[in-house]
Amino acid sequence: MSASRNTGVLFVFAILTHSLHRFFKDRMGELNPKLLWEYVKKTLNDHKLILGTCMCPLGLFLYMLHLYFLVGDPMAFAHVQRAWGREITNPAEIVLRTLGAASRGAVNQEAYFLLFIVIGACLLGWLFVQKHYTEFVLGCIFLVVPLSTGIASIPRYIAGGFVCYLALADGLSGQKRYFKGCLLAVLGVIELWLTYGWFSTWGFLT
Repeated sequence: MSASRNTGVLFVFAILTHSLHRFFKDRMGELNPKLLWEYVKKTLNDHKLILGTCMCPLGLFLYMLHLYFLVGDPMAFAHVQRAWGREITNPAEIVLRTLGAASRGAVNQEAYFLLFIVIGACLLGWLFVQKHYTEFVLGCIFLVVPLSTGIASIPRYIAGGFVCYLALADGLSGQKRYFKGCLLAVLGVIELWLTYGWFSTWGFLT
């Protein structure tokens, strides 16, 4: 999975969450260390699960090997972030900094990024309420990890992450047809506005 996107590595946590949820959902009244050891033994004996989990980061490891022979630094993909002035930071600190910038008048850019965070958080909350724990955990990782390096990458992680689309589809599945039609029309207008902004080289879009 990481052969196409770096977030594929994080799918390991989705597999772990799904495995834990499947094992413990009928045993919640029996939660104890002995049961946890039973889960560990059962998981280690599931060779297909182990193989599938190990294949998630395989693409990244192969790319790191390629970088080692190419430039001598297997972590070059992370170290190059410094060229864009990015470094790992507390996500909460970045959000507070962005709120401060928005309050000082950087409305277009900062409000745009914050809007995606709010939308993403609401959709993740819906997944949790609906007990889709695997998707919830994966979505939280998709939100927190890019946020730790800056807010500018949040829109593409939210828009490009399938978890939020699953939450949106799940939430709309029981809605009336006219409501879906109105929502589609509103989203269409927003998309036209964003497309216009892209061709007009608005800074927060380009």
